[in-house]
Amino acid sequence: MATIGIAAKRAGCSVETIRYYERIGLVSAPPRARNGRRSYGEDEVRQIKFIRRCRNLGFSLKEVATLVSLSTTGGEACARVKSIAAAQVRSVREKMADLARVEEWLAQMIAQCDAPRHEGCPMIDTLFAAETQITA
Repeated sequence: MATIGIAAKRAGCSVETIRYYERIGLVSAPPRARNGRRSYGEDEVRQIKFIRRCRNLGFSLKEVATLVSLSTTGGEACARVKSIAAAQVRSVREKMADLARVEEWLAQMIAQCDAPRHEGCPMIDTLFAAETQITA
């Protein structure tokens, strides 16, 4: 059993992150020791690590909550988990395509800086005059 500080270190997150996960119901508050402090066991740390991995993969808190609930249902949940992961893959691919467009646009603007000019900055001029919205 560990204090929240030790549990946070083991899980690779902050104490505030654990408290936040408890507040929003992703993690149940562990039992309290005789001294009144929360006492985190390996199961709690394992669940916090699971949540952190999901978040690092870009899953929303709502998706993580679903994955947490599905983690206790066994093999029959596999199709649902696969569906959630497939949606995340699509989202990542869309973001990658958006970032590729941003990269191309930035590279074009940087290339304008190599052209001889008498005054002003071509990148600043382009950013002020851009008709196309580029978003990542």
